[in-house]
Amino acid sequence: MDLKVIYIYIILILYFISESYEKEFIIRNSDNTFINLKKIINDNQNEELILNFVDSYYDMSIHDYVVEVTILENTIIRGNINGTLFDYNGQRRCSMIFLISNINKGKTVIIENIIFENYIPKDYNNNNQILQIKSESSINYYFKFNNCTFRNNNQDILSVNIEENKNIFDDFSVEFNHCNFLNNSQKILKLYNHGRFSEKDPYLKYIKVKMKNCTFINNRGLFYIIKSSLSIEKYINNVFIFSIDKYGYIDIKESVFENINVKSNYPLIFGEYLTVK
Repeated sequence: MDLKVIYIYIILILYFISESYEKEFIIRNSDNTFINLKKIINDNQNEELILNFVDSYYDMSIHDYVVEVTILENTIIRGNINGTLFDYNGQRRCSMIFLISNINKGKTVIIENIIFENYIPKDYNNNNQILQIKSESSINYYFKFNNCTFRNNNQDILSVNIEENKNIFDDFSVEFNHCNFLNNSQKILKLYNHGRFSEKDPYLKYIKVKMKNCTFINNRGLFYIIKSSLSIEKYINNVFIFSIDKYGYIDIKESVFENINVKSNYPLIFGEYLTVK
């Protein structure tokens, strides 16, 4: 048999093998794929899952108050190249909770090209966020937000909670790359590690979050950090960081703070026992 033909066969076999380990869905704003979003995610965690939100607009207020999904495999939630709008229409619905399984460690969730807008509940609830990540340990997962926008929201945007972390973890468990935060009036990020640690433990091994090439304009801009690490790189505009725990750590690189107008009685950065680099 011709070597070129053999080569083509090998390429085709490898392609079909790779395709067999992932499942892809086109999510339309007007059909059952969108209505059954929770079921689609939870029922397809035996292989890599890709959800393509190809339309420009999705009305998130048609969903239940909470959409809880369990992550067992790599999952991609992708908007179209021009940005897909998730419009909450002033409602407190479709708060997404990602439960990270302890069975398959090191899985990655990527959310990209999504605009989260108009999550405006009637009353502020400290226990409610637009997005929540819950895990037994920070070594269990990676979350990456690429080219996302969060704007005109009146509720905490993201909370990250882990029950305990006894393992050194050198990588960032959550990353924001090229994201925009515009006109948000509550916490942007809430990091909370429920584990107990001694003063000898290195704080860098807790929840680690990196924000790179992100823009913050007209936010309350609050980062609430407990036993966690936050890195901000190549950032412009004002930010407000609040930490009352001795294990908090902040690393700011190549950033410019200008036109600062913090909408709070607290200063730009408020911390007790906070380490700032």
